Amino acid sequence: MITIDEVEYAEEDLNEEAKARVERIQELQKQVHQTLLNYEELQAAMSHHAAKIKEALDVPVQLDKAND
Repeated sequence: MITIDEVEYAEEDLNEEAKARVERIQELQKQVHQTLLNYEELQAAMSHHAAKIKEALDVPVQLDKAND
């Protein structure tokens, strides 16, 4: 089943092109999810490195609530 504009359609209602597009949308959704996870990991890595720099400089480390 696929829902478009709040209307549900059965797979057999779709032609081959529509089925291929549904599959592509699902692949794109997975890529978006992976990109968001990568972004979170990158933010965490940058915070970690910034904390290590502050530590090396003997600067008090404060937790950054914006990156939680």
